[in-house]
Amino acid sequence: MLDILVTNVKLPGQSSLANIGVFKGKFNFIGDETKPAKTSINGFGCLAMPALVECHAHLDKNFSGTGIADQTDATALERAIAAMQHVKANRSAHQIKSNARLGIEQAITKGVGFLRSHLDFGSAEDMSVIETMLEIREEYASNIHIQYCLLGSLDTAEKRLLAAEAIDMGIDLMGGAPSLSENPELSIRQVMDFAEQQQCGIDLHIDETQDPSSNCLGYLADQVLERQFSLPVMAGHCCSLAFKPAHDRARIIDRVAEAKIDVVTLPACNLVLIGDGVNPSPRGTPPIKEMMAAGINVCAGSDNVQDPFHPWGNYDPFGTAHIAAATGQLYSTEFEHQTTDLITKNAAKAFRLPDYGLMPGMDASFCLIESSTPEQAIADQPFRSWVIHKGQLVLKQNIQQEWLYAETAATSATNF
Repeated sequence: MLDILVTNVKLPGQSSLANIGVFKGKFNFIGDETKPAKTSINGFGCLAMPALVECHAHLDKNFSGTGIADQTDATALERAIAAMQHVKANRSAHQIKSNARLGIEQAITKGVGFLRSHLDFGSAEDMSVIETMLEIREEYASNIHIQYCLLGSLDTAEKRLLAAEAIDMGIDLMGGAPSLSENPELSIRQVMDFAEQQQCGIDLHIDETQDPSSNCLGYLADQVLERQFSLPVMAGHCCSLAFKPAHDRARIIDRVAEAKIDVVTLPACNLVLIGDGVNPSPRGTPPIKEMMAAGINVCAGSDNVQDPFHPWGNYDPFGTAHIAAATGQLYSTEFEHQTTDLITKNAAKAFRLPDYGLMPGMDASFCLIESSTPEQAIADQPFRSWVIHKGQLVLKQNIQQEWLYAETAATSATNF
């Protein structure tokens, strides 16, 4: 007997309705067959999608306040960093836990089954927050898979010892923001040395600036190739690439593709932070189409959510893909159908998820969406009616819509 049978669902790229069988956490079948099940769900024509992947978040910051001080001598990013330092100095342990849980639960309601969060690192206080975030990850382990990445520098022996301790505690990856350091190239080398010692992946905030001279992405690619670095590497933001001359941009993109670096664009947040004070304001996002055309594995993430870095953020990957498609101008047939990949299979590849996708034998992590196609879901960002994680029912949501104006008014309006 199946654990779960889902009937009457649409599948991406298919016109006829299908059924989904789930047994022991895996897809048993996807097609027109049916079997007895402990739990049966009628999909009523909803679109079935593999669990959405949020590959760049900040659970230790989200929902922490949105004020950025006005300073003419600082960039928006610098002002946001200063505002966040004020938040960190005044928040309670209860607020950290409450805000992190709120972020995780919002993500789950949006169909997110896999989430990577960066966590600030570098002090004893940060280590206390990291301990808390690891505890919270355990609380939600049956509902969502969470990866954690350290966000800080390794410029002292003490910090390197703390980072090693955090990895031992259960942190998954090492990160940082090299372009904010005094010596970006040294910062990149230190992270890579540490990752090789600890055998952990890397996920860096890279070139989050409109300065075309910022070249951390190019240097990172060179280092990966020179070292024959085989561990996973992700580069987030990569904004300065869009401001470089075409020949420099093409050269770096080719090197990134050769190095097999995953790239995550964070369009919503960078539309806020990049180009502050410039008129007309630039898009502030990397050249997504050029990267995708070169064969780079490109993903899209929310980044910050309702904190000093992005007051209007949320954890809906369809909303993120919507903004990425608009800023990246992914309107041609070649790229339109790849937009959903930014928050599904591309991001899953960056996560190194071996059993991801709507196929028999894969992990049964998926959601049912009130939409007809993935492209329509990106346009509408519709309701997610069911969320299932590794064969376990996680969430059911109901929505009722009732038109209240008179039939004659409706007829009149339609005729008009």
